[in-house]
Amino acid sequence: MKARTSTRTRLVRGAAATATAAVLAGGVVATSASADGSSDGGSTENAYTIPNYASARVAGMPQQYDSGQYANMPAVTGAMACDPGNPDGISPVAGRQWAYYSGDGSLGSRNASVTVTGWTSGAKALNAITTDGTQCTLQEGWRQVDSTRFSRTLTNGTEYAVVTRVNNVLVAVVAGDQGSPAANKRVALGEAAKVTGRVVLNYPPAA
Repeated sequence: MKARTSTRTRLVRGAAATATAAVLAGGVVATSASADGSSDGGSTENAYTIPNYASARVAGMPQQYDSGQYANMPAVTGAMACDPGNPDGISPVAGRQWAYYSGDGSLGSRNASVTVTGWTSGAKALNAITTDGTQCTLQEGWRQVDSTRFSRTLTNGTEYAVVTRVNNVLVAVVAGDQGSPAANKRVALGEAAKVTGRVVLNYPPAA
């Protein structure tokens, strides 16, 4: 006998799907919380806790790593370098990342990463990603190929990264070696939509 889905559950799921679609399409997403008073100081101590937004699997790949709470991390793990990076750039005030890969993670194995970072200004941080304005800079070959007010899509010609913004929180998904650039893009877009929906439903209370 199938369990019934409550009206409230359907409404919540519907709201998350609508909000996520709005972010990826450039629409406005509002939540009840907003960040003010924090500063981008490059500290490794999180200003607030990033909830566990991660999927157990991404495109069939198991979750292999959870960084825990660590503020001073790249906004787009796998597409950015932090040494030397840009020491004068803005830094996240909160962060957490998860890694996924198939097999033993050796060169050429399917892989993906999910990074969620909190900022004093999410809008400023989203713009700074593609202008090397954060403390970490894009690796050689990475470039922006699509953008909306609330998202950026990047590629190095093979791997793809999708970055979305919900107020002052950025979600970044990078996918590689999924079989083709198109498959990498599809995985990055799909997982970004899922995680963004979770952020909308469970926005960090101190952000």
